[in-house]
Amino acid sequence: MDDKKLLEYKEERKKQIGSTVKKVKCPCCNNRRLMDIRSAYEAELEIKCQKCGKTVSIVLRYNQIYVKAL
Repeated sequence: MDDKKLLEYKEERKKQIGSTVKKVKCPCCNNRRLMDIRSAYEAELEIKCQKCGKTVSIVLRYNQIYVKAL
């Protein structure tokens, strides 16, 4: 791909995905920003909250976020 086609592809992809950022909140404490998600088709994560120290399971499916404490 040349540079012009690549740039056009990236711009079209941005429009398809959208530029909204979703914020993932901790279900246990008042930490409102565990992480930010722009888009995700399918993923499963386990991270530790920096404020309360609990492990949090995050499931991402079709740009929907499901969060639960472990």
